Amino acid sequence: MLAAINSKHQKMVDKAIQNLIKYSHHNDLRDTASDTDNTRMYATQDKLCEKYFDKYLEIAAELPQREVDNIENSKYY
Repeated sequence: MLAAINSKHQKMVDKAIQNLIKYSHHNDLRDTASDTDNTRMYATQDKLCEKYFDKYLEIAAELPQREVDNIENSKYY
């Protein structure tokens, strides 16, 4: 995982990264569904993408800006 700048924020940084990984996975599935014109799967994956990105945003709102910048400059974002 990604090391937090300040170790007291490590747990929240880990949670943010986990949500970004889940978002990325479901985004890939959503793209696949879009390519195959599977509207039902697309809608399901779109909902999951929204869920996990919203969770990331909630966590990011509680973190200091430099931690958010660190996450957004990582390979996970």
